[in-house]
Amino acid sequence: MVVSTADETTLTAAFEQELRNAQQAETQLHELKVKAAATALQKGSLAAARSVEEALPWYEKAAELDPASTTAQLGLSRLYKQSGNLLGAFEAAQKAFAGTDDQQTQALALEGMDQVIVAKSDEPVVPEIIAPEPVAPEPAPRTFEEIRRLLDADPDNPDLQRDLSIAYDEIGDQHAEQDNLVGALECFEASMMVVGRLAKANPDTIAYLRDFSVCNEKIGEVQNALGNREAAIAAYEESLPIVTMLANRFPEEEEYLFDLKITKDRLAELKTLA
Repeated sequence: MVVSTADETTLTAAFEQELRNAQQAETQLHELKVKAAATALQKGSLAAARSVEEALPWYEKAAELDPASTTAQLGLSRLYKQSGNLLGAFEAAQKAFAGTDDQQTQALALEGMDQVIVAKSDEPVVPEIIAPEPVAPEPAPRTFEEIRRLLDADPDNPDLQRDLSIAYDEIGDQHAEQDNLVGALECFEASMMVVGRLAKANPDTIAYLRDFSVCNEKIGEVQNALGNREAAIAAYEESLPIVTMLANRFPEEEEYLFDLKITKDRLAELKTLA
């Protein structure tokens, strides 16, 4: 069978068009995976406030969907280390370091690797058998109603006020887990009113400042999930100076550096989409 020049030209044009279509489809698929990874990170960030076990699968999903995400790899490294998977923690930190030229991100990754090395070197070669010392049982956590009742009698007690803020946070986390975003937002905003007063009255108390930043980040996550992008940006911007100060003041604290990285990443993502 003889193929004419015209037929070859048609075939070449068809191939080039099909190749362009395939490349466009690959680009669209990549963009969808990156978007899904960002959603998984948001879910994982909320779950991390409850437990490592809940957060870890979401960060693993994010890293699988978007292997180039240094946020996912750094989060995985931190969670793997907390769960005792030191090899996984080291490998995730290595991937984060190799995947970026950003000096701050590389510094976080290097610190993560160093911490794994230190933790690994501290593991005993032969497990020691030590008789456990008797431990007094911890008092049962106060219920929300008990905290409110105690605050009625002692309204200026900062410990009770912080307990109230934490109680609101925990209830908000439960609502978020059940996809009741409106209920979660109401609880996080109630928590913010309490911890905001504490942070303002005690600007040198690190625990109150971090509570304030974490609460803003939770509000930002929920507002973004509700489609309120401007409110989400405002919440993250409220948190940014606090997490920046904590990271600069305590550069050895991984959680403060991680908070700063997450806050900056979220703001960049939201402002890009705005």
